[in-house]
Amino acid sequence: MMFESWFASPDVYARRVLQVFDPPRAVLVNMAVSLPGPIGEEIATRSPPNLAVRAAGLRLETWMPGRQIAWARTSTGRFWAVVAVEAWSSNALSRLTMHLWTTPEAIVLDTPATRTERRMHEITTAPWNRPPRFSRQ
Repeated sequence: MMFESWFASPDVYARRVLQVFDPPRAVLVNMAVSLPGPIGEEIATRSPPNLAVRAAGLRLETWMPGRQIAWARTSTGRFWAVVAVEAWSSNALSRLTMHLWTTPEAIVLDTPATRTERRMHEITTAPWNRPPRFSRQ
């Protein structure tokens, strides 16, 4: 557990500072807002990544499914969403779980209505269910 050393007093203020979701709730995470730098774009370098890096590298999309673990509030009143996002390599042979502290603006509840509203039907947790993104140039 992530918050076992946080003292949760039984008073009314404890829930206003830390709200843990058990079980975690399904959310969509805007990775372009949550992480610095460009997401899903090739960076300008002298030499582009070789085929091995492109195949085995971590694949980050603009919107990715995740699980919200908690809301945490700072002493200045700012809320932070604590989320876990599963990320896969481009070839789907490797994966890892990223634990992020991100702003409330970077997450939305993952519901069919949200996916329809934001035209995000293609988001799935299994990368091999996605169409390939290779283009011939």
